Amino acid sequence: MAKFRLEKVLAHRRTLETLAQQAMAQALEQEQALQQQAFALQERMTAGAAEFDERKREGVAPDELLLYQAHHDRLVEQLTELQNRCAEAAREVEIRREALVTASMAKQLLEKLKEKQAVEWAAEQLHQENGVMDEIAIQKFHER
Repeated sequence: MAKFRLEKVLAHRRTLETLAQQAMAQALEQEQALQQQAFALQERMTAGAAEFDERKREGVAPDELLLYQAHHDRLVEQLTELQNRCAEAAREVEIRREALVTASMAKQLLEKLKEKQAVEWAAEQLHQENGVMDEIAIQKFHER
């Protein structure tokens, strides 16, 4: 089989695709971790609100009310920050996805070119073999 002249380029494209896949996986993991943190924080806020409601029924001192409000405000700020980071992570995932698609398409283009050249080479070899066989057949015919 004929040597594919762009083999080094194809190997480089495969490497780029692998790196893009790894970057995409890393971005997805980071996004999922942030989403889990945001979910856990929302759960903490819900549990804290339920606990505070229970304590209000029992009677709450004004200083406890202020402490709860400050704590709740801090949790809301943290949740807002986490949600912003989740949105950034989602944008990063989309950027990585686009880079992966681009790398995959570039690699596939070279692989198709390689396959096309292999088919053309095989067809040329078959044509040459048929030419040799035709020549042998002509020589045998003339020897009779």
